[in-house]
Amino acid sequence: LNTICLILSPIALFLMIIYSYTKRFTWMCHLVLGITSAAAPVGAWLAVTGKIIFLPLVMGAANTLWVAGFDIIYGAQDYEFDTNNGIHSIPARFGVKNALLISRAFHVIALICLVIVGLLSNELGTLYYIGLFI
Repeated sequence: LNTICLILSPIALFLMIIYSYTKRFTWMCHLVLGITSAAAPVGAWLAVTGKIIFLPLVMGAANTLWVAGFDIIYGAQDYEFDTNNGIHSIPARFGVKNALLISRAFHVIALICLVIVGLLSNELGTLYYIGLFI
């Protein structure tokens, strides 16, 4: 790995460790999971190129919101348990109906980010946009 990856590696480790505990103190745990997931493609870009540009950050934002959106849907199943046991989550904080609206918004913004990725990249063609449309 290049030097910048080695310097930043403790952040990735910290994210992996802290995620497991976030439901104990913040309803934003879904975003922490998304950020943890997004660290992989952004880190891979950094490892290969040795530099950070806007494109991988937009990819990371899409990844974060996509994962968080699905985790909110998954977390909605635990609404009753979470509220009865003091577990923090977006469904427990805002209710299932509002949580699903938040999840939908996350997915729409993630899709917008993926369109931006396509516009920023010179190497993605028509198939990329067909995949987004599907």
